[in-house]
Amino acid sequence: MRYDKIKIGKRLKEERKKAGFKSQDALVEYIQLNNYRSFKRQTISKWEKGEEMPPLDVLCTLCEPFNCELGYLLCEHDCKTKSSTDIHQITGLSEKSIEILKQWNKVGSLKGQDYSWARNCTRAINDLLEEDIWFSHEVLLPIADYCVKRHRYEEPALSDHERTKALKDFRLALFTASEGLISCIKAIYKKEK
Repeated sequence: MRYDKIKIGKRLKEERKKAGFKSQDALVEYIQLNNYRSFKRQTISKWEKGEEMPPLDVLCTLCEPFNCELGYLLCEHDCKTKSSTDIHQITGLSEKSIEILKQWNKVGSLKGQDYSWARNCTRAINDLLEEDIWFSHEVLLPIADYCVKRHRYEEPALSDHERTKALKDFRLALFTASEGLISCIKAIYKKEK
């Protein structure tokens, strides 16, 4: 596999900023503290511009503050972990959604009442997805429609007329999603009797 130094450089720069290293000098300090190598700011600049490839051991050192796997820094996959990339490709879920689900699952596995919310959230999502197709149509589709309408309503470039219409659509979608959820709860309650 050939690695694209420019793409890798852009990713390094983005991740440096996301990780809170406001300057290249701050990243140099981190590398010096956590790796036996010593670099100058100009070297980091060359990496970020794609002029040079960072050494493998330095990339491995950067995986920790960037909270990612090496393959992500090398642009082998677009989510920070290979498993999240695979889940994203199969389901279309965003990396953030995948990470939230992973966190809920991790927290939900802890013992105690304080963590029941996480268990209940993951169980609810699981139940929604495993139920008959009508269940999905009654709950998931109206919720999805609500989200689309809400985002439309929040667009800053709308005229007054468009915003008024978007608000009506948004409220109707919220009502429909609520009604769908209520009917599903009733159906589940009847099944359990």
